[in-house]
Amino acid sequence: RELARCGARVGLFARREDRLNALAQRIRQEGGWALPLPGDVAKRADVHAAVERLVREGGPVDVLVANAGRGMHGEDETNAQAVADVYSVNLFGAVYAFEAVLQDMRRRGAGRIAVVSSGTALLPRLAASHAYASSKEALGRYFEGIGRELRCEGIYVTVIYPGFVRTEMTSGHKWMPFALEADHAARLIRRAIEQGRRRY
Repeated sequence: RELARCGARVGLFARREDRLNALAQRIRQEGGWALPLPGDVAKRADVHAAVERLVREGGPVDVLVANAGRGMHGEDETNAQAVADVYSVNLFGAVYAFEAVLQDMRRRGAGRIAVVSSGTALLPRLAASHAYASSKEALGRYFEGIGRELRCEGIYVTVIYPGFVRTEMTSGHKWMPFALEADHAARLIRRAIEQGRRRY
């Protein structure tokens, strides 16, 4: 909604089609342009198909925000499949999206990529889940490194390390110091993307 309010055409990608449709409708009612793109970020083919459709219907991708996140809620963190499921969303989902937009951004010599890591990547002792914190730390390390290489091509990569934000994902947390409302966090993130910050 924040990007749409600034005049961007937005593609909305997530698994729950009903939620996507409701959000797209809200954006349109506010005067924006939105295309719901249902799919699973952990599936490379879904991500690439969504980007291809968005480009056909909305034009080239100028800004990618990779914001998907999955926590560990009561699962056994020594179970390899459970850990792999977290990494497939938190790390590889962002890599798939990045891969899907990079070639065209390189061709145009311009683009903005923002990936949402977590404050727990910087302060892992605060994390309730080792799998979550380490996946977000890997995300930041990968994209900060790639970002240094891409700046000379006109592509700016911003890694966001938010603290607590009040969302559905954090609704069960009892202790959330300095928590931000989602709209406020979105405005701060949008500014960091516009400024081309390496990390925020």
